[in-house]
Amino acid sequence: QKFIMIDRYKLKENYITRDPNPNSWRNHPNGNILNIYSDTINGNVLDFGCNHGGCTFLICENNNVSSVVGLDLNEGAIKVANQTKQELVESKISFILGNILDVVFDKKFDTIISFHTLEHIYPEDVDIVLEKLYNSLTDNGNFIISIPYEHAFDNGTQHVAFYNEITLSELFEKNNFKTVECLYDNRHSEGGILTGVFKK
Repeated sequence: QKFIMIDRYKLKENYITRDPNPNSWRNHPNGNILNIYSDTINGNVLDFGCNHGGCTFLICENNNVSSVVGLDLNEGAIKVANQTKQELVESKISFILGNILDVVFDKKFDTIISFHTLEHIYPEDVDIVLEKLYNSLTDNGNFIISIPYEHAFDNGTQHVAFYNEITLSELFEKNNFKTVECLYDNRHSEGGILTGVFKK
């Protein structure tokens, strides 16, 4: 079952997100969220579902951050991320190609950040993914997540799960996280964003 799961994600998640240049993400909602929660982001950070790593590099600019690991199962996207790393000569960052269920981390993370990834995970898989992420966090570590609000930005192919502030909080609390905040995030001009902060 595990291998079937990996194969179906590889088929579905084989695209590279727009512009890998980190500067192009500064004024995007993702960049805004990194600024809003800059005091919450610290220590060793995991960027879960990093794609080409554009936002992963922005995380490195936070002085509270000691290291950042970007994880994605898209081989082409990770290749782009590593090319950008060579160009920027960023020592804080490393990228891992793999499925979260198979990866063995050599340390725990103080912060997990995930942009537009949870909606790509099939509902029947989400509990086991969140269990792995929960166990990858240090005690009192924070999980910052931003996803589309319900069906916003739904392209009909990659998005397979849909959440609002109530159902997202319920999902994380069912998986032992504590809700710090979870809101329809109207702090961005783009709209349609759901942002949550959860604590182990």
